[in-house]
Amino acid sequence: MADIASHRWAKQFLLSTKLGFVGVGSIGFELITALRLTAHDQVAAILLTVLACAVALYSLGTILKRRLE
Repeated sequence: MADIASHRWAKQFLLSTKLGFVGVGSIGFELITALRLTAHDQVAAILLTVLACAVALYSLGTILKRRLE
């Protein structure tokens, strides 16, 4: 159960990035703004942050799954 919840949370986090990229707002909005301004350092920071959060969320789900089994 905890694995499913953490997987859904990670999926929603990544989905918010994608939706923001097309104009809905959230993390993706910051990404598209940085891309338009050609602020490559900000683009890299945003992408690395999203990647790190996704990896952390999936890892947390794996750890919770192992502990609950």
